[in-house]
Order: sequence, then structure tokens, then C-alpha cells
Amino acid sequence: MNVWKLTIKRNILMLRIVGLWPKRNEILKLNLYTFYAIISTQLYLSCHTFFQLMQMYFVDDLEALISTIVASCSELLASIKAIYFLINAKLLKQLMDKLNTESFQPRTSEELALVEPELYVWQVMYLVFSLSGYMTIALFTFFPILDHSVYDYQLPFPAWYPFNFKVSPVYEIVYFYQAISTWYLGVAHVNMDLLMAALMLFAGVQCDILCHRLKNLTELSKESDNEITECIKHHQKIISFTKECNTFVNMMVLGQFCSGLTSQALCMFELSVVGFMSNEFYSYLFYVGAVTVQIFLYCWFGNEIELKVSHVY
Repeated sequence: MNVWKLTIKRNILMLRIVGLWPKRNEILKLNLYTFYAIISTQLYLSCHTFFQLMQMYFVDDLEALISTIVASCSELLASIKAIYFLINAKLLKQLMDKLNTESFQPRTSEELALVEPELYVWQVMYLVFSLSGYMTIALFTFFPILDHSVYDYQLPFPAWYPFNFKVSPVYEIVYFYQAISTWYLGVAHVNMDLLMAALMLFAGVQCDILCHRLKNLTELSKESDNEITECIKHHQKIISFTKECNTFVNMMVLGQFCSGLTSQALCMFELSVVGFMSNEFYSYLFYVGAVTVQIFLYCWFGNEIELKVSHVY
């Protein structure tokens, strides 16, 4: 396994679990995994988001409406990103194939030592973002239990259902459905964002490798001519990779910024009205932190690419 796939191995595993990453280099085909991907995305993403969006129509309280919008923004974005992710699966596989080519791989121990710190930064980012995201999901999921509102049949997220869920065992089934849907959505959302961040990281690291190879060109000879030719081809491949990467991530990044900033603004309002140091306060606080890290990922790795490109030229 090459160094790039090894870095995102855990990332790919989580995407495969939620039905967004077919095995090997395939795209979705008529098989059991495709059936699982369609059922899981529709059941846990589309249906869950639909029931929460319908709740907005029946809400007559501003605070409750804002609480519903906060949850719906993130879940609607995750649903759209998952569909966009599957539609562009072929392009994503092409990007992974390019990373597997010989020119994109570190050839020497010096080049490997050059990229290892960058890959370590991404692994730290993966850990920080995953923990912040999963802690936020856990707080929202178990909030009714922590504040004992389960006795009043309160769900983790306000939603409309075409039946009375405030009776047992219907309440327990709906609660469990919301919990599973929220965790599914969270795992998909976190790992899609981290994969896009990894693609930007890999583009920046390729600039480092190219700079290293240019600085270590031998004296003018037939061998150096071949090395220069390889560097030119590598540069062209990097440009092609970044263009395709931009095509894959641009709409999802735009949606992330719009949804994230809207959710943050509404969450700040919620923090001002809920009880200080309450369970709900901590839930919204962690949510603001998770969204901030989510947006920071794109800003950080996008800025890194610009800095590394300036070193090439």
C-alpha cells in the first residue's frame, strides 16, 4: 500500500461503512453494496432530514424554530454532500488512481522524510476533528437522557412524524432511529470533509516533492535531461490533479461555508438563551467548536497549497 492510501486508510474504512466507498477501484454497480448504500443514505439521511424539515412548518415558537434550523442545516448539507459524493465517485477514483502513479510517490528516504511531517499534521487534524464531531453527536444524542426529558417523550432532535410517537414503545423506536441516523450522518459528514482536506494536503505535498527534486538536479548531462523531463511531467500531473480536485470539492466547500456560518450564527443565539452550564449549553458549545474546526480545515489546507505553490515558482 502506498503512503497516501496508508494515511487515509481509516478515513476510507469509515466511508465504506456508511456506504460511500465501494471496494477496490470500482464505482457503484448493481450489487449488494450498492443496495446497502442506497438504503442507508435514503433511510438515515434523506428521511431523517425530511422529518426535521417538516417540523419547521408546524413550529410556532422562535426558539424552537431556530433549534430545528440549526439541526436541519447540518443534516441537509450532509445529505446533499453524500449524494454529490456518490455522483462524483468516478472522479474521486480517478484522483486516487493518480496518487498511485509512480511520479506521485516518494522515491527516496529524503522525500519520505519530507512528507511525513505533513501527513502527521493531517492525522492530528483527523483526530481533533473526529473527536469534536463525535462528542457533539454524543451530547445531542443523549441530551434527553441527561436532563431527564425522556420522561416527557422528548427526542434528541425536534421532528415531525405522521403518527403519535409519544407512546411506548413507539417513542423508544423513534429515539433509536434518530440516534442511529445522527451517528450515521456524523460519521459520513466528518469523513467526507477529512477526505477532501486530505486531497488538498496531497496536492500541497506534491509541490514539496517537486521542489525537492528540482533542487537536487544533477549537473547538465543526459541523465539530468531525463530528470528535468520527469519534473515537467510531474508538474503537469500536479496541475491536472489540482484541477480535478477543485472540480470535486468546490460545490461541497461552498455549501459547507454557507451552512456552517448560518449554523454558527444561530447557535450563538441559542447559547444566549439556554441555561448557562446546562447540558444543552454544552451541546451547542461543542457544536460551534466542531463547525469552526470543520471550516478551519479547508482554510488551513487551502492556504498551505498557495504557500507551497509560491515556492515552486
